[in-house]
Amino acid sequence: NDFRLFIFGIILNFAFLISLGNINNILATSITGEKDYDLKEVKDNVYVVSANGYNVMFLVTGEGVVVIDAPPGIGDKILKAVAEVTNETIGHLIYSHAHKDHIGAAHIIFQQQPKIEIVAQQETADILKMRNDSERPIPTTTFEDNTTLTVGNKTLQLIYPGPYHQRGNIFIYVPEQKV
Repeated sequence: NDFRLFIFGIILNFAFLISLGNINNILATSITGEKDYDLKEVKDNVYVVSANGYNVMFLVTGEGVVVIDAPPGIGDKILKAVAEVTNETIGHLIYSHAHKDHIGAAHIIFQQQPKIEIVAQQETADILKMRNDSERPIPTTTFEDNTTLTVGNKTLQLIYPGPYHQRGNIFIYVPEQKV
């Protein structure tokens, strides 16, 4: 029993030291004013924002921004990243599928842009209607198989290969940029 307490104490101290290091990183970020996300342009007007272990791609089209997915914990960072590179507003949000770890911050974007067009495969919309989760707004535009979405100077192919990860999961491809 004493040995268990000893091991538990070591683990607890280790966890405390790790959290202390993370707190120092958080404090350093807020003191120095560094961004709490990474932003990279991967192709012409195609960006990836990364934070909290998540990545989101967005495209600046000349007639609005298209965002693909909105994972939890990164919604506000998506808004900051978009504002960093363009004055265009987010006009479209594409859901790759209904899992919360992909679209759990969609409500943050929706609150900022209530007229946004949310695009998803029909089965994703059906799942979200059934779940009735206010953090994952129901898509406003749906499709059955494959479709294209052209916004400004960008065309995206939305491809439904059938269920494999979840019903309604899609691939999003921008042929002009090959991403």
